[in-house]
This record gives sequence, structure tokens and C-alpha cells, in this order.
Amino acid sequence: MNPSVQKGLKLTAVGLTLAGILLPGAWAMGDKPAAPYATMAQAPASKQITLAVENMTCGTCPITVRKSLERLPGVSSVKTTLEPPEAVVIYNPAKVSIEQMMNATKEAGYPSKPKG
Repeated sequence: MNPSVQKGLKLTAVGLTLAGILLPGAWAMGDKPAAPYATMAQAPASKQITLAVENMTCGTCPITVRKSLERLPGVSSVKTTLEPPEAVVIYNPAKVSIEQMMNATKEAGYPSKPKG
């Protein structure tokens, strides 16, 4: 939970208060409090991949590659370098595939493939 929100929360025997406003809670009905986030599904873990990128020859090329990857849903972080010519991508595999990332760089003029 966000620490700034957490400061205003207070669990009582009749419910949960947020900045003095009583919110009905599990204890208000006589139940024990549920485990935090018990009903929330776990988010898939992020993965990292390094793509070897072709055709990067100048200082603007890594920027173009980075932007082509950042546009993809599921990509949370991209770091590109000219030397070595590569892109390190943090992504959610449930939302974007390696093939989609390779296609995005290829459409931008920079074919890529997983490194290693």
C-alpha cells in the first residue's frame, strides 16, 4: 500500500477509518480481518531480455529503438546502447512477446534478436 495513504488508515473493531471517515470492515460484522490482498491475483513477474540490435550507427539510433519498444503494452523499461548495439528490456510476458519486440525494432529499421 502507498505509504502516504497508509498513514491515514486505522483499523478499529468496527471497521476501517480513512482520515476520520468510517468505512465498514470485516470486523464490523464480527469476522476476523482477511489477509491483505487475499483476493487479488498475483501479477506475473517481470522478465528481462537483452536484444542484439542491427543497423545502429549513430547517436539517434538507440533513441529510435528505445521508443519503438516503449510503445508496446507490457514493456516497462528499456535501456539502449550504441556500443554494444543492444536493448535491455524489462517486460511483462503476459502482455508482450519477444517476437512482438523483435517486430517493433524491425519495423523501425533495426532488426533484433535475443542475445546469448
